[in-house]
Amino acid sequence: MNNILNKRVSHDKNDKILLHKSELKQYFSNLTDWQIRTIDKKNTLYKSYKLNSFSHAIQFAEKINVIANKNDHHPRLIINWGKLEIYWWSHDMGGINVNDVIMAHNTDTLFKSM
Repeated sequence: MNNILNKRVSHDKNDKILLHKSELKQYFSNLTDWQIRTIDKKNTLYKSYKLNSFSHAIQFAEKINVIANKNDHHPRLIINWGKLEIYWWSHDMGGINVNDVIMAHNTDTLFKSM
C-alpha cells in the first residue's frame, strides 16, 4: 500500500478506475482521519484540518493550490476561521480513484510541514 502513496498522479486512461469502498479501506491505515463522504451521489475523500487562524487556513489552501495545479487534480475546499475542509474525488469519473488517495496523502504531508 505504501508504494501507491509514493506515486505521482497519473492521467493515463488505463489508470482511470474508480475504487470501491472496500478497496479504499485498504488505504485508510495510511490516511489518518479521512472519511468517505457522498456529495451529489459521488463518493469523495473528506478531511477537516484544524488551524490556528483564518490566515493559517488560507496559507494551507494556497499550498494545496500549488500541488493541485502541479498535478492537474483539484479538490473542493471550504475555509473557515481555524478550519479547512477538503474533498478529493475524480470529477470526470464521478468518484474516488487512486489519484485521490495520492492527493489525500500529499495534503497530509503538506499539513505536517506547516
